[in-house]
Amino acid sequence: AVPATDLIIEAKNARRTKKSANQFDVKIVKIVKVSDEILSMTIERVDGQKFDFEAGQVINILLPNGDSRSYSFASPAVQQTTADLYIRHVSNGLFTGLLFNGTVKEGNILKAEAPFGTFTFNTPKDKKAVFLVTGTGIAPVMSILRTLKTNDDLKGRGISLFWGVRHAKDLAFLSELESLAESYPAFKFYPVVSKDENWPGLKGRITKHAAEIIGDFTDCDTYLCGSTPMVNSVTDYLFVRCGLKEDRTFSDAFGG
Repeated sequence: AVPATDLIIEAKNARRTKKSANQFDVKIVKIVKVSDEILSMTIERVDGQKFDFEAGQVINILLPNGDSRSYSFASPAVQQTTADLYIRHVSNGLFTGLLFNGTVKEGNILKAEAPFGTFTFNTPKDKKAVFLVTGTGIAPVMSILRTLKTNDDLKGRGISLFWGVRHAKDLAFLSELESLAESYPAFKFYPVVSKDENWPGLKGRITKHAAEIIGDFTDCDTYLCGSTPMVNSVTDYLFVRCGLKEDRTFSDAFGG
């Protein structure tokens, strides 16, 4: 876009990260197929150093042609020598194509740079937070929840998580999230499946269920993670119907 006149640009919800990005080599330690289109990949730093990031941030995998691909950490943000990534196969993807056809495999060394991103959790303990995510958008939320649990900071927090997937088999963290909901009563988990007739739980789109269950969003910090169209449609829907507040809405949108 080319401005036709002078203008003032204001960044909504601008956040700063406390971590500086560094470039380093990582080794693929483990690859686990979750479904035909999703896998979990564990990496470790070749230099033996620990990963240093904030929950919700991403790591860039640097490709030989100069491009890069960003993936959210799913691990808790406690300094570790390994980190977990949750990756969906992208049609004609420069990196995921090689990953899913086995060209990129366990033992391979990759160049990486991290951390990046400002999709971090900043809700005070006395405020409500709602996460609305689809597909692999669950990865940064897992990092946030695991970090809160590890730091003994999840108890008493009013957090609701709506996770939408197409098929029940894509709910890779189902048992872990159900266990969290049992252990921490203030944490509510709502898995939603859109294309699985045998799924016994909530079906359809997360937007409709979030609007019915939460109702009024005016006093909630709302975190959205998924494709750009998903983030836009959820924002528009809840803004009109549920009083979603722009200055209390934070998003991490990716893809088309």
